[in-house]
Amino acid sequence: MRNRDELIRSILDKAAAIEPPPELKGKVMQLVLRGGSGNPVSAIRVDSWDESDPMDRILQQLKPGMGIAVYIAGTADRTVSQQTCYKPVEWTGSLNGLLEAAAPYDPRLPAGAELIRASVMYGFDNLTNDEIAEMIERSEHTGQRVVVRDLVPNDRLVGAQLDYTYGGTSFEYHILTTTKSRIHVPDIQSHRIERVAVNGQEGLYLSDGYQNQMIWVEEDSASGYPLQYEIRARQAEKKWLLAIAGLCTIR
Repeated sequence: MRNRDELIRSILDKAAAIEPPPELKGKVMQLVLRGGSGNPVSAIRVDSWDESDPMDRILQQLKPGMGIAVYIAGTADRTVSQQTCYKPVEWTGSLNGLLEAAAPYDPRLPAGAELIRASVMYGFDNLTNDEIAEMIERSEHTGQRVVVRDLVPNDRLVGAQLDYTYGGTSFEYHILTTTKSRIHVPDIQSHRIERVAVNGQEGLYLSDGYQNQMIWVEEDSASGYPLQYEIRARQAEKKWLLAIAGLCTIR
């Protein structure tokens, strides 16, 4: 607890002296992915860290397994932003056991790939309306421009990271029940960011020439809710990632 308190104090100290952020000058790309029905199913923000942005300064200090709520005074909508950094925890049971724990979801898995290891991510409790009001009130009464509060972790399964190998190539397969993502890249201008069609769905391909990502969202057939899928592989071509995505089926 002492280490977490020290980290929160460090976040506040570094953010307190920052002036309101300027425009990001082309360092942000906002993308909305749509499902087969044409309705928006995911919002993805791709950006580079902006040292003048208080939120970026805060997020850079988040450690895996942390969830925080942030209120920055002076914003027009007076909203409290909940930010999480999920920590993969080794799953020691069987894959079938993991699928049972994922109910009511029935996620797609890459057929024919060899599973090496499985990890899961757990979520955090959302703030109550009273807790949100308390953060805003604290800012107004103390003059503190940035207010940060810990989110309480819970045992709700929100995602999985499955490490596979296929044809001698290793890749990570991520499944998330949350479909609002923020991806940080060192330089958005030199990063390849391309819209693609994945299994009949809108998707996103990102590459820096070494690390490659394929992201798409599909409505889960069992629950009716969207699931976000991501494939990550080093030095693998876009065509290869699309082929792996094509292998993903419901068991």
